[in-house]
Amino acid sequence: MELSNTNHGRQFSRVDFTIKATVAHADNRFDGAVKNLSVRGMYLETGHKVPTGDKVEIIFNLDDQPENELTVDATVARVLDDGIAFKFDKVDVDAHIHLKNLVTLNIGNEDIVDSEVKAYLEKMSQ
Repeated sequence: MELSNTNHGRQFSRVDFTIKATVAHADNRFDGAVKNLSVRGMYLETGHKVPTGDKVEIIFNLDDQPENELTVDATVARVLDDGIAFKFDKVDVDAHIHLKNLVTLNIGNEDIVDSEVKAYLEKMSQ
């Protein structure tokens, strides 16, 4: 697992995070390597292509502990030559807490992550 901060003017702070993930799309499953993630999305290096806008399920584990396996529903945001960017649609409370803690730990400032989540929730409620 490798961590560093990569927030290039995005709505949510992203951290470099190298782990394996499995994507379930339609009747297919494929693996890839997570390169970065935030509380609302991730970038996965993979040779597989999924159309932009398609819904998927992503399964990954932040720390190799079986009890910490996370499953999130996501939408394909972008498809690039080397991978796919996903926007998380549905993240359960436990997964959200794990993701928030990981990003907060890496950034070193819980206030930043909290303000990003708060701004997003306010925007969604309008």
